[in-house]
Amino acid sequence: MKGTRRHRSGRPLLGFFLLALSAGAYVVERAYGGDWANWNHILGFVLLVWYLWMFLRDRSTVLLTSFYQVYYSLGMLVSAAIISGGTHMIEINQYGTQNGFFWIMMIYFVAGLEMTRVGYECGGRVRLGPGVLRPPSGAGRLILLLVVGATLAIAAYVFVRTGGPLLRGVDRVTFWQTMAPSGTSLLPSLVNQSFFFAAFYFLWQRRSGRSMLLPALVVMGYVLTAIFVLGQKFSAFIIFLNTWLLLLPGVLPGFRFGPKYIATVAVAMAAILAYTAASYLLDEKDISFVFTRAALQAQLLWSVFDEPGALGLLPQQLDCYFGCGSFASGIDYITQRYLPAGLYNHYADSGNALTGFMPAISILTFGMIASLLLHVTVTFILGFAQRKMVATFASGKPIYGFLLFKAQFSLTLIWFASSLGPLRGLILTLALIITFRIAFVRNGGPTEKTSGTRSLGATA
Repeated sequence: MKGTRRHRSGRPLLGFFLLALSAGAYVVERAYGGDWANWNHILGFVLLVWYLWMFLRDRSTVLLTSFYQVYYSLGMLVSAAIISGGTHMIEINQYGTQNGFFWIMMIYFVAGLEMTRVGYECGGRVRLGPGVLRPPSGAGRLILLLVVGATLAIAAYVFVRTGGPLLRGVDRVTFWQTMAPSGTSLLPSLVNQSFFFAAFYFLWQRRSGRSMLLPALVVMGYVLTAIFVLGQKFSAFIIFLNTWLLLLPGVLPGFRFGPKYIATVAVAMAAILAYTAASYLLDEKDISFVFTRAALQAQLLWSVFDEPGALGLLPQQLDCYFGCGSFASGIDYITQRYLPAGLYNHYADSGNALTGFMPAISILTFGMIASLLLHVTVTFILGFAQRKMVATFASGKPIYGFLLFKAQFSLTLIWFASSLGPLRGLILTLALIITFRIAFVRNGGPTEKTSGTRSLGATA
């Protein structure tokens, strides 16, 4: 791929400059504040776009496979800029100010992305022993079709029985708690995870030069399921796009992510945003609610930096990241700390939750130094895993590739969503990966490193 070539573009220097600028701007903004800080945020965005463009040219594979990290960080930065402009944060009932948190998020973004690149490059050099056997093509295809077929069949059953949350005119939380047929509560998770097989099937068929009719129908079925059965406005499509871009560099290694495809992704994101805005209008909310909703993403991070005594370089309440006292988790702890009591109780009863927990919880509990060190460690591991995933996808191993995908995405959710919920699944997945490598080892074959490198140009 284009991203495997080295470019002397000055990206590392620009990244270092962004980190230095962010650190300096943070100190100045904390000391003086003022409306001039918003102009500094615009400068930060301009430099960040330039940096990401250089990154796309230099390491496109790293950037594509890090989509969720990029999406989350950009969303937090946009939200931070909106809050810094004085927007009212309706959940915590506060008006935003410039308190330096925008620049802290910039540091986490750039440092995390650079460490992902380092991890990715290390993943291409470190050997993990003999490779894993590739299943017969017919068996692999059968498994893919069985998984996606069963998922879409359950979705069709739910839609026929209930009409789905969109047609029923209720929110998806209410629908899945009170209206969904019994035994189907796991369908949202099943759709989000099994889309991996739908996307793999589509891309592998394209790589093989076979008919695209059935793969296209399968992918369209998932899109319609997300809208009409799951009732998703935005989140499911982000998961779908993340899965797609994780698979793309491995299954189609010769794919060039040029201006045409950048425009395609931009149009798709604009369409998703338009769909989200339209859904708010149908709920009788003003279009400006989109900006009010966007401000909620970084409200917790703003709160941590706004509260006297909450911010520290060293750990203050380390155990509260995992849950302390009467709080079952760090999410519960920080939610109760900053939400008004009435809204906190309402959210607890209705199943609603806040967003934007990273790096707010880790800074609040671990302190800024340990939080940043943990962030670069996690992103390094993610980059390492992404390199191994690309090699596995390239060699046509969807089952083993899915296990790697599930482990990587579980770690992503544990850190970026600050949720320990996926931890049990991560441990189970790692155990399955070890079992898979023992049971299906390719004796006498090349190591995983050389296998991944040579298979990038292989065909089905």
